[in-house]
Amino acid sequence: MSPSASASEDAGPGTWGRPTVRVGLLGCGNVGSALARMLLTDAGRIAERTGVALELVKVAVRSASKERDVPGVERLITTDPFGVVRDPAIDVVVEVMGGISPARDLVLEALRSGHLGGAALDVREKEPPAGKSGLEDLDNVIMAPHIGAFTAESQTRTFEAVAGDVDRILSGQPALSFVNMASPLRT
Repeated sequence: MSPSASASEDAGPGTWGRPTVRVGLLGCGNVGSALARMLLTDAGRIAERTGVALELVKVAVRSASKERDVPGVERLITTDPFGVVRDPAIDVVVEVMGGISPARDLVLEALRSGHLGGAALDVREKEPPAGKSGLEDLDNVIMAPHIGAFTAESQTRTFEAVAGDVDRILSGQPALSFVNMASPLRT
């Protein structure tokens, strides 16, 4: 049975009278904190819109003593990420810890256990890969080389966007494609 089927068929009604999906979060940095905040403060609205109650049940972090600006997350903190991945009470694991290790090993474990239904990956530690990572043998993983930016069309679009922004900036207009929006108009 897939994790989503398990959660929606077996979990029973949640706080809002809807099926509950229990979420384990790996990482509570910028992205993880934003996700945790959303799951903890907007749970009712999410359940209303989706028909599923998402319940954050564990958050794995590197340092439990670090202060976090997420009300209520302290009670969910653990420093054992493999405990989150292996917990049978968790329906879905979300990895947002960044880096290669231990993130790759945790994702592998989640894929094998069914906590992560599948993954489509186009970034590897090394391109081309030096050897097998363990992901290649899993039926629920699609892997492709990270070459999307190397097509002629992509290079042309990038050049046109950069040239257009240079023209706009030099004529005193704001850039359209700024990565760092702290200073979108330089004079």
